[in-house]
Amino acid sequence: PEIALIFGSVILILLLCSEFSWRTARQNVIDGLSKEQFFLGKALLVPIVGLIFVGSNVVIGGVFALAGTDFGALTEPLMRGVHWSIIGGFFVAFLGYGSLALFCSLSIRNSGPAMAVWFFYMAVGEQMIAGAMNRIHERLGELATYLPINTFNQLHRYYQYDLAAFQQAVQTSIENDRTPPGEPWAMGLPWGLSLVWIALLVGGSFFWFRKRDL
Repeated sequence: PEIALIFGSVILILLLCSEFSWRTARQNVIDGLSKEQFFLGKALLVPIVGLIFVGSNVVIGGVFALAGTDFGALTEPLMRGVHWSIIGGFFVAFLGYGSLALFCSLSIRNSGPAMAVWFFYMAVGEQMIAGAMNRIHERLGELATYLPINTFNQLHRYYQYDLAAFQQAVQTSIENDRTPPGEPWAMGLPWGLSLVWIALLVGGSFFWFRKRDL
């Protein structure tokens, strides 16, 4: 999932920033398209690209899974509730990553710097913010757990939806002298908090885009 989230976001940044580097954003508004209509068209790229990447992952993984399935020995459905939940979580996680890409693209308007800022925040920026919050106050450090990227990442981790998978991950970590994964979040928390972060990022992108000249 991480590869799809990264490559999908990179594609979004390239598509969005090209509107400014090629001056097509300005020309579309001159030709009669309102800023709101233009923004809506660009924002819709996030779920569209997300459906393509999530769908391709599900189809490719499903084909390999079906190839190794003994249908005669099946005792339960091929797709259970936990599988649909992880697919939905993966899609919402992509919307989160894509919303951050949208914000960086419409704020910076140049693919190179926008991609650099997006990668920096995703790779180390959020960890630096969390560390700073923890140094300021322990309570703030606890709240840093709910920063956007960490919240989005909870949605595509399989053990978040399957207790047996979580217990197996803990056991494997202990056997290999690694740090066990953190406790799964309460089921509704990563979904609700992710939607809040997505709304904030998309809303911030809109107001910033509307304020600036093309």
